[in-house]
Amino acid sequence: MVNATQCSTRRGGVTFVHVVVENESTERRRVRLDVDCDGAVWPPRRRGVPEAGWDADGVTVTVAGGRTRGLGFATPAATASVALVDVEGRGGIAESDPLVESAGTDSVDVDGVVRALGSFAPPLAATPREKGDESRLDSNSGDGGGRRVE
Repeated sequence: MVNATQCSTRRGGVTFVHVVVENESTERRRVRLDVDCDGAVWPPRRRGVPEAGWDADGVTVTVAGGRTRGLGFATPAATASVALVDVEGRGGIAESDPLVESAGTDSVDVDGVVRALGSFAPPLAATPREKGDESRLDSNSGDGGGRRVE
């Protein structure tokens, strides 16, 4: 059995919602929580990208057997409620899950790809070198191209 308890705090025009999901069974469960509020849902983010599992309507997470997992989000709405709508055991698909037929192509989660890429850093060869560098190009060689000066 999976239980979810919720606690909300309102500060500065923002409602902060904390949810604790408890999995009392001995096997891992995938849990879907839907958020019901009159405003936008602001999930936790890393470098501007929502955490894994979040979409516009809520979050899907996995909770290990006999464990609890904390989740949180914010919203400008005065009140927000969270409903536990779907639980899937390790053994297969729950009856309430819709079955989707595949056309043989892989679907790609864009947010997951962006999250996996991490932060951008240009290659070292594309960054300007400082004047004190021992090896530099001499543009005064007269042949229109640079030559290496050591």
